[in-house]
Amino acid sequence: MLITDVEMPQMDGLHLTSLVRKEETLREFPVVIFSSLASEDNKRKWIGLGANQILTKPDLPNLVKVADQLTVQAF
Repeated sequence: MLITDVEMPQMDGLHLTSLVRKEETLREFPVVIFSSLASEDNKRKWIGLGANQILTKPDLPNLVKVADQLTVQAF
């Protein structure tokens, strides 16, 4: 599972997500975007890029719950 923010110093999380989805071996890899920029409009766009789930910071309890669910689904 990949958990990424949108705003990062070298490569933003959206570019990272699109790169992961282009890789044959990673296409089914669960991707969660965890960002304070998660408006409803952004969420729709990010799902379109291939994110499995978008969560708004600082909702750590929900992040753990979603990570558990996606991990179980992956196996």
